[in-house]
Amino acid sequence: MNNVIRMRICRQCGRQFLGGPHAWYCPECRAERKREQTNRCKRDGAVRKLGSIDHCQICGKEYIVEGGLQRYCASCAAKHLKEVDNAASLEYKKKNPEKIKKANVEFLQRNDGRMRKVLWQNRIKQLRTSAKITQRELGEAIGSSQSHVSQWELGTRRPDEKNYEKICNFFQVESLERK
Repeated sequence: MNNVIRMRICRQCGRQFLGGPHAWYCPECRAERKREQTNRCKRDGAVRKLGSIDHCQICGKEYIVEGGLQRYCASCAAKHLKEVDNAASLEYKKKNPEKIKKANVEFLQRNDGRMRKVLWQNRIKQLRTSAKITQRELGEAIGSSQSHVSQWELGTRRPDEKNYEKICNFFQVESLERK
């Protein structure tokens, strides 16, 4: 426990204080922030009772108070949360571009096989639909069946080397992989 509690610097006033890993404010600033938060939750100087009716700060629609910090109706609360979350996400991405880049590289390494599968299965369907032919017509043209073409497009099955070459020759492409 001693290695967790250590000297921290208050984000508001800059003073040093003893605190845990998530302690961002000294006890005095924390108390002040708590008072401000409590005052924000009060309307016209009175505490709102749970179950009472209040008005949404965004759309003005009435809602039943279910919590002391509630300020929005159910539909606006979801929108507001999404806006706040997106803003925090963008701020994090701006401050930590190297971490984001590293995470993206790790994701691609973990999912490389699945990503490639998605690419070729989408490519077969894209080529077939742009040529305006059905799965059955493609299957007949390359000497296979409609069910095989369907399985290739769904990604449940990969075309073998012969069929892969036949598909590439039929659509006059070098590869089904996108570059």
